[in-house]
Amino acid sequence: MRLILLSFLICLLIGLGSATYIRNLAWQNERSLWEDAMQKAPGRARPVYNLARHYYKPTGQLDTALGLYEKALNLNSPSPNYTAALTYNAMATIYNLKNDYPKVIALLKKSLSVLPKFEAAQYNLVLVSAKVRDWDQADETLSSLLSKHPHNSYYLYLKGALLNQQNQPEGALKYLRSALRINPRDKMIMAAIGQSFGMVGNYQRAEWFYRQARRIAPRDIVTYFCLIENSLNAGDAANVARYTLELFATFSHKKIDAQLKV
Repeated sequence: MRLILLSFLICLLIGLGSATYIRNLAWQNERSLWEDAMQKAPGRARPVYNLARHYYKPTGQLDTALGLYEKALNLNSPSPNYTAALTYNAMATIYNLKNDYPKVIALLKKSLSVLPKFEAAQYNLVLVSAKVRDWDQADETLSSLLSKHPHNSYYLYLKGALLNQQNQPEGALKYLRSALRINPRDKMIMAAIGQSFGMVGNYQRAEWFYRQARRIAPRDIVTYFCLIENSLNAGDAANVARYTLELFATFSHKKIDAQLKV
C-alpha cells in the first residue's frame, strides 16, 4: 500500500509539474499569453484586442495590429459598444502614426457614433482636427469636453492653445488664466500665456512667462527657442545673444540641430 501511494504521489507531482510548465510557456510573455487566450476563447474580442496592443506598442508592427483590431470588431464582447469604440480609437492612433489623417478622423467619428461620450476619442479628435486646421470641429469637440469638465486645467490650456493657433490671443488668455489658477506650476500653460502676450506685442510680459516656464522645466529646449524668438520680435539684440548663449551652454549641438528640424 505504501508503494502504491508513493507511486501515485510521484505521478501526481509529475503531472502538476508538467501542467505548470505548459502554463508557464503560455504566460512567458504578453504575446504568448494572449495567443493562448485566443485559442481557449476563439470567439472573444478581448484577447485579440490585447494581442493587437502588443504588436502596436512594444514591437511597432502596425499593420499586424490593424488586422487584429479589425478581427476584434467582429468578435463577442460583454460590452460591445465600449469594445468597438475602444478598438476604433486604437486603430485611429495607428493611422495617426501613418499620417493618414482623413482615416484617423473617420475612425474617431465611428468610435463616437457607437459611444458618443467616449472621452479618449473626443480628445484625439480635437488634436487631429487642429492638425488639419479644421478649427470648427476642434472647437466643437473641445467645447463638449469642457462642458463636462469645466475645471480641467489641461482642457482649458488646450482651448487657449487652439485660440492662439487661430490668431485669437485675447480669447486665449481668458482660458489660459483660468487654467493657471487651477494648475499654477504647469510649464505648458506658462509658455502658452507667453505666446499670447507675444502675439499682442507685450514682449516683456511674454518673456516673464517664458522664463517661468523655463524655471519649472529647465531641460525643456523649446522654451529657449521661445525666448530667442520673443527677443527677436522685440528687437532686443542683447537678449537674443544672451538666450542663444544659454541655449548652447545647456544643450548639445546634436539636440539643438534635432529641434531645428522639427
